[in-house]
Amino acid sequence: MEELNMKNFNIKRFWTVMKWVLVYDRKTIFTNFVAMFFAFTFVAFVNRGYKTFSEPHDLNNIAGASIAAFLFYFVICPCNILANMKNKQQIIAFKMLPAADCEKFIARYLTVTIVYAFVGLVAFLLADAVRMLVGAIFTEMGAISVVPYILKNLIIEVHLNDESEITRFYILFATVVSCVFYVHSTYMLGGVFFRKHKFAFTSLFMAIVVPFVVNVLDDSDLEGMLEGSAFVLGLIVIGIVFNYVASYVLFKRMQVINNKWFNL
Repeated sequence: MEELNMKNFNIKRFWTVMKWVLVYDRKTIFTNFVAMFFAFTFVAFVNRGYKTFSEPHDLNNIAGASIAAFLFYFVICPCNILANMKNKQQIIAFKMLPAADCEKFIARYLTVTIVYAFVGLVAFLLADAVRMLVGAIFTEMGAISVVPYILKNLIIEVHLNDESEITRFYILFATVVSCVFYVHSTYMLGGVFFRKHKFAFTSLFMAIVVPFVVNVLDDSDLEGMLEGSAFVLGLIVIGIVFNYVASYVLFKRMQVINNKWFNL
């Protein structure tokens, strides 16, 4: 009976595993926080964030660069999904936790997705506060937060009257969001599939496959099928589901002793 229960999801066991993962990953979480703080600080510096605070153009540049930096950080974080299983001892320790594989995988997924994203957000807010403090002390114009400019970039004003145009817009918006999660899911699959140099190999795969797919779509007469991007959205969602499911399957099959470059 106990063995059967271990194959099913249990919320109490899951929260226990989640707490264990957070405690175990505390150094990595702190490292990510420090790295993203300096990254956002660098973004503000190269965009004259410490020099001029009154020009909207500079603040818009900081906002755009900060969004790009956060998205890049968000999509590559899943490469660290097995960061707590780098050697034989760590693999055994995590595999022997009294929890189902699905509970362990979800705990790691939430860590590299939600927790890491929250850490990046806090790092950005602290970097913005430091930039404002420096501006208030050393400039006559004072400091202005870049947060309103980021919200302005993220909020999309839609002025469409035709119902078909509204539908196409929301499909296009969903396609853009799905593209972000497709890259996220691909880096997660790479993080589980490759045992070494996960980020490098996954990035190389993306650099080869994505341009190829784009060229195929450009050369194909798919205008009717792609109308409103519904067809593309469906393909991307299928790809996302495949990557996440494949990641979980490989996670379950991961062997303690494996000298190969792949988790197969």
